[in-house]
Amino acid sequence: MSLPTLKVTNNLINADVQVTSLSSLDPNGFVFSSGDNFYRVIKPEVAEQYRSILNNLTVNSLIDKGKIVRSKISNDFNVANNCLLLKHDKIYPQTYAGEWSPLMLKDAALLTLEIALELLNEDLYMQDASTTNILFNNSNPVLVDFTSIVNERDAWLWRANDQFNSNFYFPLLLAEDGNDYLVRMALKDSPLGVGFDFLYRFLSLKGKIKHQSIFFTKVLSLMLQNEKIAETISRKHLGQHTKISKQLRIGFFERLYKKIESIKVAGLSGVNWKDYYNNIDKSHQRNLKYEAVGSYLSLKKPETVLDLGCNTGEFSLLAESSGAKVVSVDSSSACIDSLYTMSKSKNLRITPIVSDIAFSTSSHGFMGCEYLGLDKRVKCEMVLFLAVMHHIHITSKQSFARIASMLSNYSAKYLIFEFVSADDENIALISRNKHHYYTFQEVFDEINKHFKRIEVVDSDRKTRKLMLCEK
Repeated sequence: MSLPTLKVTNNLINADVQVTSLSSLDPNGFVFSSGDNFYRVIKPEVAEQYRSILNNLTVNSLIDKGKIVRSKISNDFNVANNCLLLKHDKIYPQTYAGEWSPLMLKDAALLTLEIALELLNEDLYMQDASTTNILFNNSNPVLVDFTSIVNERDAWLWRANDQFNSNFYFPLLLAEDGNDYLVRMALKDSPLGVGFDFLYRFLSLKGKIKHQSIFFTKVLSLMLQNEKIAETISRKHLGQHTKISKQLRIGFFERLYKKIESIKVAGLSGVNWKDYYNNIDKSHQRNLKYEAVGSYLSLKKPETVLDLGCNTGEFSLLAESSGAKVVSVDSSSACIDSLYTMSKSKNLRITPIVSDIAFSTSSHGFMGCEYLGLDKRVKCEMVLFLAVMHHIHITSKQSFARIASMLSNYSAKYLIFEFVSADDENIALISRNKHHYYTFQEVFDEINKHFKRIEVVDSDRKTRKLMLCEK
């Protein structure tokens, strides 16, 4: 049986593979998917360089530690023009910086610098520092852009420093200043990240005083707008060339690492929800709900679970303990930070995502399709939709038909849906003095259009029911 041939001349490839949307940014090749696998085609002019890098002991050590995506030379396709074909471990789901909590962004920044430092000892160099280079494998950041590692150096301490600042350093300063929601919106809207002018505009006076280098950078930029001052500075440095030694570079990265490490960030959006489970009335039978969900997980044994409105992850942890790979979504960065910290410390198979359920991350970027929306990236065998129905219906003003359709889109087979009646004690907290009327049968009928088998069991209080659903 002959292998499929991959034609890379003029970027033509056969119809059985799909080039990833971000591959247009890579000068050394492109990434494509085929089935459940991801591959990277590396152009012939740099193929030998990457053969050597792949055999480097430090690079392999970083791969073994899970800091660089596992990669190996593949023969799954016949590659034309002497290109190199690499096969990468698949990381699911793909997440974007606009969906990371502040602690996740900080860990991604530290990983970038840690890898850069270790590579310097092998005379290797990180040529860029974008958030798109990083994915989270469960709760661990991983460098997935293998071709960001190069042999070449130049006269700069780090050519990617400006990119690192706009993708990581400046956003982290804003997050430390209490603007984590603004940071996520900025990272989503612009592939260039947060520019200096944006940072200076929104950083508080307290933040500018704490990080005085930001203030002095602004003063310098204003000085350079004066032609006489700019000419004096350029004459003074014209023709000067400083040789950049390895030790100078190492010192630069070590100082930058310490600077990032010292930034104190924490998710602040939705912070009031962080104590939700602790504030549940003790008269409610929490164990009844917990046991019902646990029993259904044990019965169906889903390989993947999507926990929508996960809060701090009580049921995400239950699903993970049942053997499932879990994707946990909540609009509260405070809750996601809490879950992320726990999942990371225990090395759990949980990938946390900050996103509003009703208005989840949409497809965006170039032509509106460079970055796929959450609804196009995530589909799990089972979906948990617990204690959030009333928020989506009342607060987000979505019909039950829409809610049912959304859940069907995310679920491959199973759903645990918690019905919250209109007279539930929590309805008054979000209804803004408006009366809301709906019935259990109305909600049941909409869910039943997508899930044909539904078993109804008791939840933790009389005003709530659990629907155990199967397509």
